[in-house]
Amino acid sequence: MVMMMRFRGTNGLSMNYYLVSCPFVEAVVKNVVNRALEDDPTLAAALLRMHFHDCFIQGCDGSVLIDSTKDNTAEKDSPANLSLRGYEIIDDIKEELERQCPGVVSCADILAMAARDAVFFAGGPVYEIPKGRKDGRRSKIEDTINLPSPTFNASELIRMFGQHGFSAQEMVALSGAHTLGVARCSSFKNRLSQADPTLDAEFAKTLSKTCGGGDSSEQPFDATRNDFDNLYYNALVRKSGVLTSDQTLYGSPRTKNIVNGYALNQAMFFFDFQQAMVKMSLLDVKDDDSEGEIKDMAKVTLSLFLMPKSSTVPPLIFSRKSEKIMEKMHRAFEKVKLVVRMEREEDEQQAAALEESNSFAFMDEFNRNCTLSTKQVSVFSSPTIDFRQIMVFFRLSSVWWLRKY
Repeated sequence: MVMMMRFRGTNGLSMNYYLVSCPFVEAVVKNVVNRALEDDPTLAAALLRMHFHDCFIQGCDGSVLIDSTKDNTAEKDSPANLSLRGYEIIDDIKEELERQCPGVVSCADILAMAARDAVFFAGGPVYEIPKGRKDGRRSKIEDTINLPSPTFNASELIRMFGQHGFSAQEMVALSGAHTLGVARCSSFKNRLSQADPTLDAEFAKTLSKTCGGGDSSEQPFDATRNDFDNLYYNALVRKSGVLTSDQTLYGSPRTKNIVNGYALNQAMFFFDFQQAMVKMSLLDVKDDDSEGEIKDMAKVTLSLFLMPKSSTVPPLIFSRKSEKIMEKMHRAFEKVKLVVRMEREEDEQQAAALEESNSFAFMDEFNRNCTLSTKQVSVFSSPTIDFRQIMVFFRLSSVWWLRKY
């Protein structure tokens, strides 16, 4: 399923925020994440967890990426964040984007897009997020107290997520992120000290065996630790949830039916998860210079590299079946260029009128087509090319087109 939401103008964010300023942003993020996950599939869980820990502390502002200084201990050095991984992926993306469009793309946006693509490459739902977040200036260890504990019960989880505007159902859907990754023994050994009636006896033996290797020993949340699916909820139904905060979702009458629904219907879980993820990505975003900034990471060397006007797009080879689709999308994108040109010429009233007209409904089709997986799109000769990459090349062509005028 594909998440279709407009969000144009909402909180200053837009699906096409980097349409002209950094047209390659989606392709860069996607390619770096793809390469990283091919080398280490466990990083999908790491990126998703990092995004969650970022958004739940002072909003989705990239503050979890900030290093501590001698005068300040940052979020990333909190005990709750010491096991976070994947920082090098964000650094690699930022470094590449600084070469192509220096000082344009925020670390907060990069992290949100990287988590989205990690879900996609792990086999999960496809969704789009509005972009335009600024990076926060604050990162303090004491703020991490607002992260949910692995020992929380359902009532505590509902209350904490409710403080961020999430319903009980959205909380259960977001908990499904535990379909990826592992938990360390230190997070669940409290369930083993005495008989836990919510824990299956045989699974308790498995957890005890895992903890025999020490507090850092790892236990997958479900049988497919690197695949995004609904087996996490099936584990809860079998009383085989790893954390207290996992199994409590099935033990509480307020959330049990939701768990049952997701265990039986993966499509329903995927749909609710993608909606909840888009909502989470908008938590307390900083969208203007008074609230945030575009940070350059310490190891990144800013360059004045700009794509020359004579640059050419690498040739794409398409099968014959794709020609009609390409023609249709190209005609649609001509309207995008017209709107961009109108806005550039400060003819905002005319641009707004075109956008509000029915003729601008093609944007929804663009978003839908650009988020299809390569498995779903069989019209291309190369399995490495999908609609999102095509959108990037169309966006780039709009930049060249505007230079002529």
